Amino acid sequence: MNNSPSVGQLGVILARLLHRYHITLYTMTIVIAVSVAIFLISSVTSSGDDVDAKVVETTKFDTNTIDRIKEYNSSSQAAKPFSLPGSGRINPFVE
Repeated sequence: MNNSPSVGQLGVILARLLHRYHITLYTMTIVIAVSVAIFLISSVTSSGDDVDAKVVETTKFDTNTIDRIKEYNSSSQAAKPFSLPGSGRINPFVE
Protein backbone atom coordinates (compact mmCIF):
# COMPACT_ATOMS: atom_id res chain seq x y z
CA MET A 1 0.00 0.00 0.00
CA ASN A 2 2.66 2.46 -1.06
CA ASN A 3 0.97 5.54 -2.64
CA SER A 4 4.14 7.56 -3.38
CA PRO A 5 5.31 7.48 -7.01
CA SER A 6 8.58 5.84 -7.89
CA VAL A 7 11.52 7.73 -9.35
CA GLY A 8 10.78 6.31 -12.79
CA GLN A 9 7.24 7.63 -12.76
CA LEU A 10 8.22 11.23 -11.88
CA GLY A 11 8.98 12.02 -15.52
CA VAL A 12 5.57 10.71 -16.58
CA ILE A 13 3.83 12.70 -13.86
CA LEU A 14 5.74 15.86 -14.78
CA ALA A 15 4.93 15.38 -18.48
CA ARG A 16 1.22 14.96 -17.67
CA LEU A 17 1.28 18.07 -15.48
CA LEU A 18 2.93 20.16 -18.19
CA HIS A 19 0.60 18.79 -20.86
CA ARG A 20 -2.47 19.62 -18.80
CA TYR A 21 -1.45 23.10 -17.59
CA HIS A 22 0.83 24.33 -20.39
CA ILE A 23 -1.46 27.20 -21.42
CA THR A 24 -1.80 28.42 -17.84
CA LEU A 25 1.94 28.17 -17.23
CA TYR A 26 2.70 29.99 -20.49
CA THR A 27 0.22 32.77 -19.69
CA MET A 28 1.56 33.23 -16.17
CA THR A 29 5.13 33.36 -17.48
CA ILE A 30 4.26 36.05 -20.02
CA VAL A 31 2.29 38.12 -17.48
CA ILE A 32 5.12 37.97 -14.95
CA ALA A 33 7.74 38.83 -17.58
CA VAL A 34 5.77 41.85 -18.83
CA SER A 35 5.16 43.01 -15.25
CA VAL A 36 8.86 42.81 -14.43
CA ALA A 37 9.73 44.68 -17.64
CA ILE A 38 7.25 47.47 -16.86
CA PHE A 39 8.58 47.75 -13.31
CA LEU A 40 12.19 47.96 -14.49
CA ILE A 41 11.40 50.54 -17.16
CA SER A 42 9.40 52.56 -14.65
CA SER A 43 12.25 52.52 -12.14
CA VAL A 44 14.75 53.61 -14.80
CA THR A 45 12.61 56.50 -16.02
CA SER A 46 11.68 57.72 -12.54
CA SER A 47 15.28 57.74 -11.32
CA GLY A 48 16.10 60.52 -13.83
CA ASP A 49 13.45 62.81 -12.33
CA ASP A 50 15.17 62.84 -8.93
CA VAL A 51 18.27 64.46 -10.38
CA ASP A 52 16.27 67.23 -12.05
CA ALA A 53 14.28 67.93 -8.89
CA LYS A 54 17.42 68.82 -6.94
CA VAL A 55 18.46 71.54 -9.38
CA VAL A 56 17.03 74.88 -8.33
CA GLU A 57 16.94 77.38 -11.13
CA THR A 58 16.65 81.04 -10.28
CA THR A 59 15.18 83.37 -12.86
CA LYS A 60 15.73 87.10 -13.00
CA PHE A 61 13.36 89.48 -14.74
CA ASP A 62 14.79 92.41 -16.53
CA THR A 63 13.12 95.80 -16.37
CA ASN A 64 11.58 95.43 -19.84
CA THR A 65 9.71 92.32 -18.74
CA ILE A 66 8.48 93.97 -15.55
CA ASP A 67 7.20 96.98 -17.53
CA ARG A 68 5.33 94.73 -19.97
CA ILE A 69 3.67 92.88 -17.08
CA LYS A 70 2.56 96.15 -15.51
CA GLU A 71 0.91 97.17 -18.80
CA TYR A 72 -1.59 94.28 -18.61
CA ASN A 73 -5.11 95.15 -17.53
CA SER A 74 -6.52 93.70 -14.36
CA SER A 75 -9.89 91.97 -14.29
CA SER A 76 -11.51 95.00 -12.67
CA GLN A 77 -10.68 97.26 -15.63
CA ALA A 78 -12.96 97.44 -18.64
CA ALA A 79 -11.72 95.64 -21.73
CA LYS A 80 -11.38 97.30 -25.12
CA PRO A 81 -14.41 96.68 -27.37
CA PHE A 82 -14.05 93.72 -29.68
CA SER A 83 -14.26 94.31 -33.42
CA LEU A 84 -13.95 91.97 -36.38
CA PRO A 85 -11.81 92.79 -39.41
CA GLY A 86 -13.76 95.02 -41.79
CA SER A 87 -13.00 93.41 -45.16
CA GLY A 88 -15.33 90.42 -44.75
CA ARG A 89 -14.34 86.91 -45.76
CA ILE A 90 -10.96 86.34 -47.38
CA ASN A 91 -10.29 83.43 -49.74
CA PRO A 92 -6.96 81.87 -48.66
CA PHE A 93 -6.52 80.15 -52.06
CA VAL A 94 -6.40 83.33 -54.12
CA GLU A 95 -2.95 84.63 -54.95
